[in-house]
Amino acid sequence: MKIVYLTDGTPRKLIIDETPLIFKKTSPKNLATWGKVSGLAIQALKSIKKGKITDYEIEKIVNILKKENPKYLVNDIKLAPEWIREIMRKALTN
Repeated sequence: MKIVYLTDGTPRKLIIDETPLIFKKTSPKNLATWGKVSGLAIQALKSIKKGKITDYEIEKIVNILKKENPKYLVNDIKLAPEWIREIMRKALTN
């Protein structure tokens, strides 16, 4: 297992007890999400990549996003790429 943290600081890699910790530089926009779950969902979907995500994965992510504070979710949808926005909006309906 490796642990990746997004940072606006210096990128680096540390190893603690044989576990790599990777600090990956990112833009401030990627750090501006309000919701803990919605921010993680955006990063997870970006790592899976558009066109490679299954309907099952989308369903799981939407169900988890339904537990997010709707105010946070509305804000964070604005920060996501359009293809991810479409998925996240499903958590606001029903």
